[in-house]
Amino acid sequence: MEKRILAFIMEEGLIKPGDRLVLGVSGGPDSMALLHVMAALRRGLDIDITAAHVDHGLRSGAREEQDYVEASCRQLEVDFWSCRIDARQIAACEQKTLEEAGRDERYRFFREIARKKGAGLIATAHHRDDVAETVLLHLLRGSGLKGLRGILPRQGDLLRPLLCVDKEDILLYLKRGNIRYYIDESNEDLRFTRNRIRHELIPLLQSGYNVRIVDNLNQLALIARDENRWLEGLASEGYAAALLPEAGRRDEIVLDTTILQGQPAACQRRVLNAALSRLGGPAGWEMQDIEKVRNLQGKPGSARILHLKKGLRVRKVYNQLIFSKGMPDHYSYCYPIKGLPCCIDVRATGERFILEIVAQPGTVSPYVFYLDYDRIEGELCLRSRQDGDRFRPAAGRGSKKLKKYFIDRKVPWEKRQTMALLAVGKEILAIPGMDLSQTVRPGSNTCRYLAVRRQPLPADNICSTNRSKEQD
Repeated sequence: MEKRILAFIMEEGLIKPGDRLVLGVSGGPDSMALLHVMAALRRGLDIDITAAHVDHGLRSGAREEQDYVEASCRQLEVDFWSCRIDARQIAACEQKTLEEAGRDERYRFFREIARKKGAGLIATAHHRDDVAETVLLHLLRGSGLKGLRGILPRQGDLLRPLLCVDKEDILLYLKRGNIRYYIDESNEDLRFTRNRIRHELIPLLQSGYNVRIVDNLNQLALIARDENRWLEGLASEGYAAALLPEAGRRDEIVLDTTILQGQPAACQRRVLNAALSRLGGPAGWEMQDIEKVRNLQGKPGSARILHLKKGLRVRKVYNQLIFSKGMPDHYSYCYPIKGLPCCIDVRATGERFILEIVAQPGTVSPYVFYLDYDRIEGELCLRSRQDGDRFRPAAGRGSKKLKKYFIDRKVPWEKRQTMALLAVGKEILAIPGMDLSQTVRPGSNTCRYLAVRRQPLPADNICSTNRSKEQD
């Protein structure tokens, strides 16, 4: 097995002479095989290895396991580092699953040790069975070609030298070498999807459909990996063609939709994923995120905005898609209302507001509301939020800071930044679609009503009445 792994390392170009590696060693069969194999190959490869072990604070026998790994490293003359974490507490505090919290902390510790040791690479003990499980997991989640690659031999600073061997090969290697290992009982817990794939789905496929299913899934992963690499090259060309570098700021990416829409759908998805990944990191983007942006570019109108995860937003401005993270300065706006009736186009939100004085109110809805016009004192304006804004909720007592009101109503941060507000000075009179201030709420004595209607900004972006201009 050592010869096969050495040949795989050389074929994939995973390691070069002089490299320093950190090995993730839990004490389980896979990681113990990794430790012994890399210890046997290090002189021939001319590399330095260090073992890193994490106790997740979940099992009573973890200390014994750590002692065994440390003793094995001492016998093999391998430097050993360890730490203990409270995975449950971390998962609760960071709102992650136990699996996610444990994995994230492991890799954080591995990279910490890599920095201390001057190591540029981290090796984990994933093997062919893990690849098959990952392909099935991604398939069940509706993955595209990228997910069907399974686990890559190298991804950034991560190496997987055992991807050329099966679990059966590993167990036989340990048996022949009389190498002891520990079994983590959580790997048998069928509440975890991956464990159900490992212990239920793959055995079912092997017994009822194809005894070589693990081999075939690894073959699929290899094909997907090669074809994905080719498609990524085409997508890079498409990205470069659609990119408008002169139009964007440092924290923005601007794509030309006329060029992007001329590309095949498969290329469009990859270009959009590349833009999202460059600003928000590659992890976590799903097909629904990509399709939302694809659909945005075909929407009529000259100002549309889409709020995505990780604080990213995508705006369609005429024939441009503008990807940004953080709130751009030009989302700050103020439209003085100097005459009625009037029509105001708010390009930052993609909305149009029509204001007029009426004698009788109509039906109130999130898109139509009425204020007591005669109770408005001061210069009225439609604007974005400002520091020091205060609001008197219609159903509340007294006033409160607008920020506190938004937090109480669980309004997302990015929505707060762009939301149009009807105000006089620092006093907010209305939050369209949400609430009115006590001071202008119509009552039995109201004679004149200020009607405010809001609607999506139309395609021509022109209003026949007195149209206000955005103040940048």
